[in-house]
Amino acid sequence: MMRADWVEHVLATGGEAYLRTPDEDLPHFVRLSLDVWAVALGAIALVLYAAVKLLQLLCCGLTASNGSKQKAA
Repeated sequence: MMRADWVEHVLATGGEAYLRTPDEDLPHFVRLSLDVWAVALGAIALVLYAAVKLLQLLCCGLTASNGSKQKAA
C-alpha cells in the first residue's frame, strides 16, 4: 500500500488500537508532568524560604551585635 492508502485506512477505521500511542492511556497529571512540576516548585520554594531566613538571621544578627556594641561604649 502507498501512504495515501494508509491515511485513508486510518480515516475509515478511526485508527486501530495498534496505531495509538501509549500516551493516550496515561492519566492527565502524568502526561502533563504535573507531579514533576510540583516537586520542582516545592524545592524552589524551600530554597527561597531558607535563603530568606538566612538573610533575616544575618541582618538581625548584625543589627543586634552593632546595637550592643554602641550601648556598651
